[in-house]
Amino acid sequence: MDKPIKFSLHAEQRRKQRGFAERLIIEVVKRPDYFKRLADGRKIAVRTMSSRTITVVYLEEESIIRIITVF
Repeated sequence: MDKPIKFSLHAEQRRKQRGFAERLIIEVVKRPDYFKRLADGRKIAVRTMSSRTITVVYLEEESIIRIITVF
């Protein structure tokens, strides 16, 4: 997965609000503990790091990966 990763405005706001570093979110997308695909094409990546579970909802487009939200 070598596509550029872009954050939506909403995802950027939630990332900051929840105190997640950008590199941490990228790590979850690139190396999740598990992920699932939704019927509408979105993907959910989940990873537990330092006893904290991080969930990233994203859409893999033709040329980029667009982060939709994080929690």
